[in-house]
Amino acid sequence: MGLNQGGDGGFRKVACSFWRGRHHSKNLQMRKPLLAFLSGTTIWQLTLFLASVVVAAGQVAPSFTTQPISQTGAVGGSVTFTVAATGTAPLVYQWFKDGIAVAGSTGSSLTISGVKLSDEGSYQAAVRNVTTGISAVSSGGDHTMYVKTGGTLWAMGYNLFGQLGDGTTTHRSSAVQVATSVASVAAGRLHTMYVETDGTLWATGYKVNGQLGDGKDANLEFRSTPVQVATGVASVAAGADHTMYVKTDGTLWATGSNAQGQLGNGGNSTSTTPVQVATSVASVAAGRVHTMYVKTDGTLWAMGDNRYGQLGDGTTTNRSSAVRVATGVASLAAGGDHTMYVKTDGTMWAMGYNLFGQLGDGTTTNRSSAVRVATGVASLAAGDDHTMYVKTDGTLWAMGYNLFGRLGDGTITNRSTAVNIYKGLLSNAATLAFVPAITTQLSSSTVISGGAASFSVVATGTSPLAYQWKKDGSSISGATSSTYTIASTKTADAGSYTVVVTNSAGSVTSNSTVLKIIAPRLYSLAVRTALEANQILIVGFTMSGGAKNVLLRAAGPALGAFGVPQTMVDPKLELYSGSTLITSNDNWGGSPSLAATFQSAGAFPYASATSLDAASVASIDGGRTAHVYGPAAGAVLVESYDVGSGDAQRFTSLSARSRVGTGANILIAGFSLSGEGKRNLLIRAVGPTLGVFGVPGVLSDPKLEIYQGSTKIGENDNWSATLSTTFSSVGAFGLTQGSKDAAITVSLPAGSYTVQVSGADGGGGEALVEVYELP
Repeated sequence: MGLNQGGDGGFRKVACSFWRGRHHSKNLQMRKPLLAFLSGTTIWQLTLFLASVVVAAGQVAPSFTTQPISQTGAVGGSVTFTVAATGTAPLVYQWFKDGIAVAGSTGSSLTISGVKLSDEGSYQAAVRNVTTGISAVSSGGDHTMYVKTGGTLWAMGYNLFGQLGDGTTTHRSSAVQVATSVASVAAGRLHTMYVETDGTLWATGYKVNGQLGDGKDANLEFRSTPVQVATGVASVAAGADHTMYVKTDGTLWATGSNAQGQLGNGGNSTSTTPVQVATSVASVAAGRVHTMYVKTDGTLWAMGDNRYGQLGDGTTTNRSSAVRVATGVASLAAGGDHTMYVKTDGTMWAMGYNLFGQLGDGTTTNRSSAVRVATGVASLAAGDDHTMYVKTDGTLWAMGYNLFGRLGDGTITNRSTAVNIYKGLLSNAATLAFVPAITTQLSSSTVISGGAASFSVVATGTSPLAYQWKKDGSSISGATSSTYTIASTKTADAGSYTVVVTNSAGSVTSNSTVLKIIAPRLYSLAVRTALEANQILIVGFTMSGGAKNVLLRAAGPALGAFGVPQTMVDPKLELYSGSTLITSNDNWGGSPSLAATFQSAGAFPYASATSLDAASVASIDGGRTAHVYGPAAGAVLVESYDVGSGDAQRFTSLSARSRVGTGANILIAGFSLSGEGKRNLLIRAVGPTLGVFGVPGVLSDPKLEIYQGSTKIGENDNWSATLSTTFSSVGAFGLTQGSKDAAITVSLPAGSYTVQVSGADGGGGEALVEVYELP
């Protein structure tokens, strides 16, 4: 058992004290242990103190002369962090990323090739001496023993029972040398055992319970001068009042108190001389009143006190004979009432008393069966109620009882999960950061005035990333996220947009994108008229810029819900390209998809799924006409709506041809402009010129009036020849010079309008109403 300590980092042998606990009798509650010379410091701090003794003798602790420099990385590239340190050689390095050891990075430089974004973070190097001149340390109840690399044994602390072995009972606040040629040492509550390099085992201190193994002597309570008690010894462990040692032939021997069966000899009687209790043993650890040992085949055996499950056999039954509890074990440590062991795969396991979290399993629940609590463990030590271990990367971890700060984490808070308390001498932190890179650039956008426009980028780089959107080079207030949205565009929003992405490593500007704002556009046309049986109402429209879905409706029965009298009972809708029939619909059939389209377009719903109204959605590209008629006379409303997606495609003209009557039977065409702002339109009511195209019975003197709601906003009776050029600009056919056709240009804001066509002379006839977008 043990932790390995090197100068400012590498840990060697350390045995924790577990004798000042909840089970001590009052007459054995001694004064503060020598650990108090560091005012309640931890075992690792004690070891650092001992290392300082060695430094004074010529060892030089590591010191950084070159610190790592922060780097700015590029994905796929390479970066290198470098440190330099001085100190007693050899020096061992370990690099850390965000506090986690980087596997295999144990040199003075760390190179990352094929850099990935996940490599960003904070990098530090730890450096430590391989040796410190201290080969072993053991802390007893109130005394401490350590062995220097030259084999000298040194002692300090409480000495009332001669446990320091210096031939006196004088307490020592400074270490005194008490032996030479020592290989290892174990400190019990009030006694000390050590093995010399020749394999002899020596004992000193309190002996009433037979823990020294030198036989019973009613007249001798303790020894202050070490006495040899065995030969051929490989290692030794000291419990509170018992001693266990392994001989070079693999036999395990026990002596001392046996009230809980901790000697493992099948009984509970104290033994004042060593008794053999096992063979083929590789190592042994002694808890307060329990014993654990590992055999050469890697099996773990346990005996003694088990009230907290520290034996790990799944029970809380004391065992006076050893029971096998695990396999594949490499090393172990026994605390006051808990046991820790490391398997050959580096996993660490724990069982026993856990009130203070000393098992490190994240709870304070006692465990009678071992639980795995760590991986990559190289060595470990167990105190009365705390545990410390060193990982293969050289880091020191601690958990459990933290009174007086014994865990060394800067607090006095108990820890049920291990905390990393030592890495070695750490360099300054250097960061690997990435300048922002935009992986998804902006794309240009064209929207109708009043519509929404949204721009976004996707950027990578070291967090946090800050965004600032700009229009025509000027920052946009409040536009500081990866997406910039204009909920309702205006003409003034047109321009060039970019975004600057910034972080601690630098900044990058996106490609520019152009936002074009289109003036309000024609969105829908609605024509209501009264038809005779089989009389045809013709509605025309032109879709420019490509194909787009258009909703077409012919409502007859549905108009009754609005109080319209004498509606057409069964209108039929046909769509033509020139003279070719493209599609037709007689009854809409209650289609759910059509009903949803009605709602999204803002059209009123049909009252019944079984009504004989007609509706259809068709893809329109270029000029088309819709014919509507019915087998019986009646009022009908024909509608067309732009229901497609995209801004490039749009209605550029809408028209309707029907017979114009008088009174309530005039031709009324409604249209709407979507967006925001104004649009210039050409509106015509053609009667006489239709005769040129062979249309019979034309309206001889059409008059058009434009209304927004009930307000007339424009009218014309006879057109002006000055509009001829305008007709040509939109592809409208020319009107006969001097005819009484009507035409007018208007600039209208987005909204809904109606055009009423009637006979200026009170007459009736066939007429065509047209609405064109002007450039």
